[in-house]
Amino acid sequence: MIDQSAQPHDIELEQSILATCFVGGGEVLLEIIDLIEPQYFYRTSHKTLFDAIIDVSNESESADTVTVAENLKASGKLEAAGGITYILTLLDIPMVMDPAYCCKKLEEKYLLRRTIEKCYATIKKCNNSQDDFEGVVNYFVDSAHLISEGSKAGDPVVSLKNFSMEASDVYEQRYLQEKIVTGVPTGISDLDMKTFGQHPGDLTLLAGRPGMGKTATVLNWAKHAAEKGIGSLIISLEMPTQQLFDRLVAMDTGINGMNIRIGNFNEDQYQMVNDSCGRLYGLPIYVDDRGGLEFSEIRKTVRRQIKAHSEIKIVYIDHLQLVRGRNTQNRNLEIGEISSGLKALAKELRIPIVALSQLNRDLERRNNPYRRPRQSDLRDSGSLEQDADNIIFVYRPWEYGDNLSPADGKTEISITEHDYELIIAKQRQGSTGTVYAQFYTDCQRVVGNTTTSPDEIYQAERRKREKKAYEGTKQKRTGIAGLQK
Repeated sequence: MIDQSAQPHDIELEQSILATCFVGGGEVLLEIIDLIEPQYFYRTSHKTLFDAIIDVSNESESADTVTVAENLKASGKLEAAGGITYILTLLDIPMVMDPAYCCKKLEEKYLLRRTIEKCYATIKKCNNSQDDFEGVVNYFVDSAHLISEGSKAGDPVVSLKNFSMEASDVYEQRYLQEKIVTGVPTGISDLDMKTFGQHPGDLTLLAGRPGMGKTATVLNWAKHAAEKGIGSLIISLEMPTQQLFDRLVAMDTGINGMNIRIGNFNEDQYQMVNDSCGRLYGLPIYVDDRGGLEFSEIRKTVRRQIKAHSEIKIVYIDHLQLVRGRNTQNRNLEIGEISSGLKALAKELRIPIVALSQLNRDLERRNNPYRRPRQSDLRDSGSLEQDADNIIFVYRPWEYGDNLSPADGKTEISITEHDYELIIAKQRQGSTGTVYAQFYTDCQRVVGNTTTSPDEIYQAERRKREKKAYEGTKQKRTGIAGLQK
């Protein structure tokens, strides 16, 4: 049992806040109502009283002792609130000088009580033999998160009046930086020119049929970002860390991945592999290769790793269909819950999350060039299309003998085994289209067709625009001067 007398509370503070509601009125009353809720009060009579104050203020934007007492009497709660005598004694209590600060202190007392309740509930679960360890830990972590996010005083809603100053600073920084890639770069220039990188809060689906190179693609992205000091967390439900590391070494050295896997290389290649291990040692890439994880476990891991390693700015999940949810009776609902959970996690932590996804077999039954993936090919759930901010398909026409132009479906085009397409089927804040690159299967390396960095391309175009604008202004001034003469 919880000792109620030991619960964190401050009766005098509660009385002062209620007195301020009665006497202060107007904007002060509205400010207090915006900052706290009835359950924040420890004493039951104070909860009832504040609830009546809210009711009365909603009708008249004021709440004096008479109107509040009438409201309580009409609802049969006057005695529960302490009676008319107690309400009148509150008028003799000093008002709070700083309503915002005092409301925050009241809320903290409430949150501490909630924390104690959840701790006792966790202890009870620990003693219950029917609750497994993971279930108890998840309950505890989720409870702590809900309490920390339950602050009304910390309401995330902001006015544009306040936000505009912050936005102005952001625009100034963007202008001075002269960068087009404002998110986490992928290293594929044409893709970064279209997406401007992977941005905080975005959920991106990288989808394709087996063998198209989805895992290799995200490893290329993660390696490129890490070389620029941007950390990645890879949740690998399919491959163990050793296999991922083999692929990274192959990318880094250009040595055939099969040879790396069995150690079939000459002395020079062996030295190249050792040198590569040294380079990879310094990259901020973190891997969790546990299989069969539930979404709650992934959420817990992501939060913990981001807190422990501040350099982690992006999360990759390989792959979505291997994540387990709670609704195991219906796979579509289960995947829907997972995808919406990932989107919420990306927004909460303000990081981009890239989830790899399988496609169904329908495209295998279509004729070329219509085997290129589309959103309806996403496997298991239509909610994936809704939750994702960006959907990118990986497609290699050589694998299907697809040498027909996607433009008209008739014209034959030249293709090679290295041709590789990233089809942007959805981009919430940008354009769609196809990015063409080269994929080298032997070493799992992705190489963009454009070698110039997006920022350099952007800076060159910006200089041209500024020069053109300057020349136009100069000509205009010359013409005006001629007229004046």
